[in-house]
Amino acid sequence: MLMHPKFQAGQYRAVADDLLEGPAKERRKYIASLVGALSFLGRLEEATTIYELEATRTKDQVDPVAARFFLGVGLTRRSEYARAQKFFEENKARAGKAPLARFFVHQGEVFFHFYTGKLALSLKAAELSRKAAILAEDLFARTLATDSLGHGQVRLGQINQGLVTLAEAQRLAKRIGNKSMAAAIEISRDLYACEYGIEADPVGRLTSLWEASGPENNYSQANVGLELARQLTLHGKFLKAQSILETVAPL
Repeated sequence: MLMHPKFQAGQYRAVADDLLEGPAKERRKYIASLVGALSFLGRLEEATTIYELEATRTKDQVDPVAARFFLGVGLTRRSEYARAQKFFEENKARAGKAPLARFFVHQGEVFFHFYTGKLALSLKAAELSRKAAILAEDLFARTLATDSLGHGQVRLGQINQGLVTLAEAQRLAKRIGNKSMAAAIEISRDLYACEYGIEADPVGRLTSLWEASGPENNYSQANVGLELARQLTLHGKFLKAQSILETVAPL
């Protein structure tokens, strides 16, 4: 499987434009990246059509596995859990033994279990996902797996280890040139440090993050705002907390 360089860098719109408007040969070469880009952009109907027409016909054994993973992620984010689960289960049944294919199987389990509240199962799958990514010698896969493992560790109480793992995920994200992922991971680390009492000045740190956040990442901006409002409330600054929540509400 070949991953488009712009996809690894998180430039999903550019990937979609380049491959949909470019030659068919190039589209087939990076078919998993195209399905992934469309899925992450919320264009799931297009992604599904591309998958059905082209990804299932590729000679590469990992491409359809990766495509189903990306579709499952997109559907899970849209709360279409039944449809998402079908793609993840099909991967489990058909992926084979190639390490990169196994990575996409386990990473799908990580994502689905995390979103449906089965955190222990998600963490177990994350450990398997990272092992498969290391065996596959794929830096993009290692980045995703390490990020997921760090979040799982923190959520299940392994806070210090989780923060160390997330720092490694951030380093890997920078290595593959994905600035937006690296920035999102850094924000997650700061949020956890504030939430779990590690940050000495949580209000100051969160205020800096809030003022620096922009509309390009509504998810991170909303999470920063919610934690800042919580910290302001704990410090008795109710009016400031209310103002933050009013800004967060539309995000």
